[in-house]
Amino acid sequence: MLKTDAPIVVGVDDTGAGRAALAVAMNEASRRGVALDVVTAWTAQRLVSVPSAGTAGELERARAQGVQDGAVAQVLRRMAGYPTLSRQVVEGDPAGVLLAMARSAVYLVLGAGGGVFGEDWGLGSVAAQCIRSAPCPVLIVPRPMRRSRQERMSR
Repeated sequence: MLKTDAPIVVGVDDTGAGRAALAVAMNEASRRGVALDVVTAWTAQRLVSVPSAGTAGELERARAQGVQDGAVAQVLRRMAGYPTLSRQVVEGDPAGVLLAMARSAVYLVLGAGGGVFGEDWGLGSVAAQCIRSAPCPVLIVPRPMRRSRQERMSR
């Protein structure tokens, strides 16, 4: 049973599929008149930090925030109207973060990721794990098709 007043949750990363998922989720939330929770998960890499630049965790969080800011701005530029947005940048395993957020969602929207075709149907590991364990329906948005060289040159 779908929760009609619940938000749609979308996972956004720095891939074309992540940005495509955001566009689909924004359009769907706007069409349904529900809120959209935009979530970007990040993990601190084991990097040597530069003293003046902050810790690796601070740098990764800032990078994740920049990815989300850029994706949201890009999609909003192409929309006439947009839904109520809640934006979160959360430290943690991406699949775990998204599954926790999906507990209160009408559904979860994800990009197809970078998996190899034939292994988890061409999904990335996050999307595959979410499909297996999500407490709500999951909408997978395929990677955008690359234009051929001839198509790019004709523009």
